[in-house]
Amino acid sequence: VCDGLGVAARPGGPTAPGVWVGPAKLASIGIAIRKWIAFHGAAINVDLDLSPFQMITVCRTPRLPVTRLCDLVPG
Repeated sequence: VCDGLGVAARPGGPTAPGVWVGPAKLASIGIAIRKWIAFHGAAINVDLDLSPFQMITVCRTPRLPVTRLCDLVPG
């Protein structure tokens, strides 16, 4: 999706899962297993209010920058 829109994104790797553009996180993926039940999810920030991210710790990293696709698409 990002490449098709001209956004240079990269995967984060095993210690920082998700999709990254520079130092900012654009998309998240998660998986957990609790009491023999698997939970999973994926999210891409397209066009949302990013201010709530200032109130939480994203990916266990304080002050981690988060971005959205609408701010990155050229043109």
